[in-house]
Amino acid sequence: MRRLLVLDRPAALAYLASVAVGLVVLAAAGQMTSGHNLYRDFVRFHAYLSPQTLYYPTASQVVALARETGRPDQTLVIIGGSSIAYGAGQGTGDLWTRALERRLGDRYAVLNLAMLGGTLQEHGGVAAEALIAGGRDVVFVGQGAGAADGRVYRAIVWDARARGYLLPDPEREAALDLPASPQLDEERSELRIRSALDRWLAFADLWTAIGYRVGFTVWWPGIPPGYLFAEPRAAFSDPTVSLPPDAHHPPHLEQTHRTAIDTLLAGVCTQGEDRAWKPKPETNLGIALLLPPALRERSLLLVMVPSPHYRSHPSESAQACLVATFAQSTDRLRAEGYRTLLLGEDWTEADYVDLLHTSPANAERMAAEIAEAIRAR
Repeated sequence: MRRLLVLDRPAALAYLASVAVGLVVLAAAGQMTSGHNLYRDFVRFHAYLSPQTLYYPTASQVVALARETGRPDQTLVIIGGSSIAYGAGQGTGDLWTRALERRLGDRYAVLNLAMLGGTLQEHGGVAAEALIAGGRDVVFVGQGAGAADGRVYRAIVWDARARGYLLPDPEREAALDLPASPQLDEERSELRIRSALDRWLAFADLWTAIGYRVGFTVWWPGIPPGYLFAEPRAAFSDPTVSLPPDAHHPPHLEQTHRTAIDTLLAGVCTQGEDRAWKPKPETNLGIALLLPPALRERSLLLVMVPSPHYRSHPSESAQACLVATFAQSTDRLRAEGYRTLLLGEDWTEADYVDLLHTSPANAERMAAEIAEAIRAR
């Protein structure tokens, strides 16, 4: 046995050397891809370019995309946040961010980095911070509350943090060091280690680039008809369609959304002896944000009033109280140094497809209101 081990030692050493060389080669390839923009003719991170289908854009890839968007002499408007900013219910031909770019004109370029279920701190926030740090003229527009490191897509914030893309912010660092829940603390610990390793190994950059340009290596559910899971993601088109009017305010969500309005009303308003509804003192709609000061001063935060379709069943004073509460929240954000825009106060049912998402017909109106606020900065 000892003689066999001696004889196998050269082979074992050769094997270990080959593994080490392979890791170095892969890491070098990943580093080479990390600073290059993968995406051509980019509109938004649709379902097949998102974690929904196991595709994870990295911080370096998102920042590279932002750096190549528009001309250096243009102000770059970066859109961040959740499905409202993403444009759920609007196909690419009716997308509000495209209407926004048309309205703003040649002085501006618009980049939609919102994600379904995302927050301001994630993809859009990461790109905005990196470009502000690099001296680019940026306006950051969006909505979607989250913790200091986001919510659903925390990995990209930790990735950006490890790579030095984020602006200095002692308040954020202190928040990330505070204990939260055991589950969140464990997740953050894993993300801290993973992002530190990937900063040097760049495996995520490499495999995401391969998955986009060459072929995908992991089977995933929900593969659309006519596609194979191994096809590169560049071959997949945006599946988001513009919802026709007869699909707005779907009946199967009616009770769920009306219950949500009732719950919101009970949380933010109170009924007096005269049966009239009034906002509760110090009402907080949960718009808890933590953005660095340098990003905060370049941001326009959107606050969306729910569709009147679901607000129509309480009394008139209850409806007025709900709208007043949203206006109150925007005032509180302004007092904290944020520029805000309240949307939907005078919108109709036709401007929404459901509780909060805007309709294709409303894209131009939404874009016009936001463009006016951007120009007024």
